[in-house]
Amino acid sequence: MKSTSPFITSNRGFVFPFVLLASAAIFILIISAIELYKTEQKLTKNLFGHLQVETIYQMSLHELREEFSTKNPGVKSLNRELVYPQGRSKIILSEHSETIYIADFVIFSNEGVSYTFSHQIEVPPRNHESTSHENSIAEIEELPNK
Repeated sequence: MKSTSPFITSNRGFVFPFVLLASAAIFILIISAIELYKTEQKLTKNLFGHLQVETIYQMSLHELREEFSTKNPGVKSLNRELVYPQGRSKIILSEHSETIYIADFVIFSNEGVSYTFSHQIEVPPRNHESTSHENSIAEIEELPNK
């Protein structure tokens, strides 16, 4: 049988280039699978960290609402730090207008990552004639951040 390839001159060396090509393809597949696995691990770690930060944010927001509506319904500003098992949160509350408050959350996770969130809270107008706290933050309406 006559070879059509200029590189292969005998039948004894005909298999080597195909074995070399197949082993290189398998090697590339294995390396890419390992790199994909490492990337998935990093992505999972980042998503888990984001979940922890969101959890701290939601707990801080809930605690701020409770603090604001039950203990200090007429507060104009607040600077507080809360500590949780996953990390800590610093809350800075300031009055933007009579019915709108801006709450800035700085979240520090245990992994050393910090995130900042700004949240706008709308409250019913205060009734200056009444001494009761009927218009407290129990009916908080959240405005979307812009």
